[in-house]
Amino acid sequence: MMGSRSQKGIIPRLCDQLFDHIAARTHAELSCKVEVSYMEIYNEKVHDLLDPKG
Repeated sequence: MMGSRSQKGIIPRLCDQLFDHIAARTHAELSCKVEVSYMEIYNEKVHDLLDPKG
């Protein structure tokens, strides 16, 4: 999912393309809001990996 320094995974590539797309189309009348969830499901329990409390 994350990849390595030499070969980016799907998450970094998606973020790069998303923000490049937004930057290329930004003008005064346009605003964008990006929200992200990063979840892990393990042993039937869901964990939010972006929550600093764990």
